[in-house]
Amino acid sequence: MFLMTERSNLGMGKYSDKNVVITGGGSGMGLALAELLVQGGARVVITGRSQAKLDAARERLGENAVAVRADVASLSDLDMLAGRVKSELGSIEALFVNAGISPLTPLESTTEDVYDELFAINVKGAFFTVQKLAPLLSANAGIVLTTSIANVIGMVDTSVYAAGKAALRSIKALSKQSSEVRSRSCRALMNSPESCGWPSAA
Repeated sequence: MFLMTERSNLGMGKYSDKNVVITGGGSGMGLALAELLVQGGARVVITGRSQAKLDAARERLGENAVAVRADVASLSDLDMLAGRVKSELGSIEALFVNAGISPLTPLESTTEDVYDELFAINVKGAFFTVQKLAPLLSANAGIVLTTSIANVIGMVDTSVYAAGKAALRSIKALSKQSSEVRSRSCRALMNSPESCGWPSAA
């Protein structure tokens, strides 16, 4: 898989002819990743909920990027995304499941609405993103789920967020066992960054 490289190789078209989808790619870490891949020659589809952020990202990334407004918590949006990716790219070599939100969730004041929104985007959204886009994975493709160091260490007021990110570990393990994924010899990986100031990217 082509996911790791040094920046010095990017000008050589390291990722030429590679197709990539990045959910939550309109800002933060997702946008930085998209920029890295586009610089290396990849064609990238990014998603997000904010049209303004997507428009700015598309202008920054250039003609090798396609921006699609989609809410990963909506299955109809994910169906639309899968259709758009198929028409724009055909198949994909990498799927970065990066969309997520990270509100603080103190035990004494977290509401049901906050809990439900966080799990709808961070967990349900991740699961169905993989489900809907798995048929488009090429042989030896990679799925990378963005989790967090919060899923293994205690961090103040992040219990619901941490629980959602811990759930992604199980989704990653189950994705590896999926017949859709195994038949293509695809790999499922996790990216667990420390807190680094990136904004939420849903």
